[in-house]
Amino acid sequence: MILLQSDGGMFSYGNMQLIIIGLMFAVLYFFIMSSSRKKKKEQEVFLEELKKGDQVVTNGGIIGKVTQVEETTVTISLDGKATMKLAKGALSKEYTDSINS
Repeated sequence: MILLQSDGGMFSYGNMQLIIIGLMFAVLYFFIMSSSRKKKKEQEVFLEELKKGDQVVTNGGIIGKVTQVEETTVTISLDGKATMKLAKGALSKEYTDSINS
């Protein structure tokens, strides 16, 4: 006895597996990229809002107080005597938030 069989067409079992795997990768990619974009935006806002007197931490772990903010650089005072001129990109929002909280 032959039961009704179909070749499945476009939605056969193998094709459905590929579609599901593709959708899983798409969702995973979306979540990874959206969190990455969010962190990048937060870092940009952090650098734009820097002002004299803010306590900051560099990516290398150096803690200092902002004494001067220029377009692409920041000067920080380390202990009242020593100063460092850094590129704004060398400052870390993540590390700065951890010491200020």
